[in-house]
Amino acid sequence: MDVAKPTCWHCEYSLVGFDVGQRCPECGNAITDLGPAPETCPEAFAAAICAGITVLMLLLTALSLRFTPLLIGEVFALLAVVFAMLSTLETEGVRFSRLSRSLGRISFWIGSLTLAPLIALILSGIVIVTLHELRLI
Repeated sequence: MDVAKPTCWHCEYSLVGFDVGQRCPECGNAITDLGPAPETCPEAFAAAICAGITVLMLLLTALSLRFTPLLIGEVFALLAVVFAMLSTLETEGVRFSRLSRSLGRISFWIGSLTLAPLIALILSGIVIVTLHELRLI
């Protein structure tokens, strides 16, 4: 059985024989954990890419005053939210890096804030159609 040896999360220096609380002799960072290094989360990076495309599409919409980029942006906003939510799922025995967690959170908020006006527009349309069919307006 191959046992992983502890390494510094910052510089990959071998920490065999060191204890938590000491400093890495190579880079000087504090040793906070001797477990395996946190992994990157592919879903968080996918969410960040989708959120970036969403922001780009919103800018194109503002510059061109056309709605096609906005619709494309809304699709990517939805993907950003889905990937960000997937990145928060706990995987047994896996720790995700701080960067992965931050990318997931930021992407979730960009996607959510982009989708909110569309959801409000759809709901207000449903209310207006319902009121119109009930002959209340």
